Parts: sequence; C-alpha cells; structure tokens
Amino acid sequence: MKHIFEQSLNYISNTFTASEDFNLTFSGEETQFIRLNRSKVRQTSSVTQGTLSIELISGSKKTNMSVNLSDDLEGNENLLKGICDQLKSEIKNLPDHPFVITPSVNDQSEAVHDGILPELDEFYHLLANDLHSVDLAGYLTTGITYRGSANSKGAKHWFSTPSFFFDYSLYTAKEKAIKGVYAGSYFKIDQLKKNLQRDIKSLDIMEEENIVLKPGKYRVYLAPAAVAELAGMLEWGAF
Repeated sequence: MKHIFEQSLNYISNTFTASEDFNLTFSGEETQFIRLNRSKVRQTSSVTQGTLSIELISGSKKTNMSVNLSDDLEGNENLLKGICDQLKSEIKNLPDHPFVITPSVNDQSEAVHDGILPELDEFYHLLANDLHSVDLAGYLTTGITYRGSANSKGAKHWFSTPSFFFDYSLYTAKEKAIKGVYAGSYFKIDQLKKNLQRDIKSLDIMEEENIVLKPGKYRVYLAPAAVAELAGMLEWGAF
C-alpha cells in the first residue's frame, strides 16, 4: 500500500506543472471478514483496496477527483494519467473559488504501528473444539488500515495500524442471548477463551425462568455493557 501511495505521488508530482498545486489523501485496507452462525463459518471474504483523492489548485481555482487503485502499478499509472488530464481540462472552465488555500506546509512523518492479528487456523480450531456445543453468532473483522497524505510543497505523511474486531452473541435454547465484543490491536487467543468461558457461564442465568415484576420501585444492577448501550443511545441527537 505504501508503495502504491508513493508511486502515485511521484507520478502526479511529475505530471502537474510548477504553477499547479495539489493535495493528495490516500485511504486503504487489507481486511478479512468472517461471518459465523451456530459456531460455524458461514461466509468468509477479503477486501484489498486503496482510494486516492486528488485536489488540483491552479491560481484561484480548484477541483478534485478520486480513483480506486490496485497492486497493478502499470494500470494505476494509466488511471492516474486519465484523472490528471481530466482535472487539468476541467479546472480551466471553473470559476474562481473564494476560499482557496494553497499548500504551504512541507513536513513529513511516518507512523507504522505494530500488532498481532488473529491466526485464522487458530481461530477455526477454537470454534471446532471449544464452541462446538454453543450457539454462537457474530462476525470477525481483521486486517490493516492505511492512511496517507501529501502535497505539492513536499509534505508527506503515512500511517498504518493492524486491528481486529470480534462481535458475537451466545444464545440459549430459548433464544435468550449474551453479547460480547473482543477488539484491539494485539490478539490473544487465551484472552478470547477467557471471555467466552465467562459468557458461557452467564448463559446458565439466562436459562432460569422469567420473574414477572409487579409495578413498583426496585433496585437494579446494570452491567457496564448495558450502561454503554444506554449512553450510546443518548448520543443519537439527544444532547
């Protein structure tokens, strides 16, 4: 991904003239998606994609376009040539923009974060051996996210980080559910097993008969996850 970004930057730098400024932003990912039902893998897919946004500034005019790039470097150059030609042609016919800001900063940075992503064979082994008798539904998303930015004055920034997100629910025979989430940048199979064992024990409570409460005042305990759900709901334009 970084090579694709730098190749694009070099090509655009050599294509636009000294009187043409530009800003670039790059967004990319390499992600694996796994959907689960009844503790079995029902769907798996992967996504590798990168999108480059190009803003061209000429005098008091500006315009922008975006293009999806691949690991075909020669194909990327052909796409970029067409985009740059189109931007050059389009900007001539545009009116002046009253709020144009010409790039002036030329600082550079790079932040490549470490992490441990799930080993899928290890994850599948967990499903087959530890959860074969449990009704689990959910999905696992795991991969690396990339971001980049650059401009015609020499600024260049690059960022990448690995992450995973496992969102799941455990169901009883009466279809009551316990919800769990395990996410972060350092995956530990032992921590996931610990979380699942805790949630499986909670299923025993869910299997008990319902108690019908009469109207009145009661002291109740809300788990942290329940408080988070309520607080999240209040964010929907409530304040």
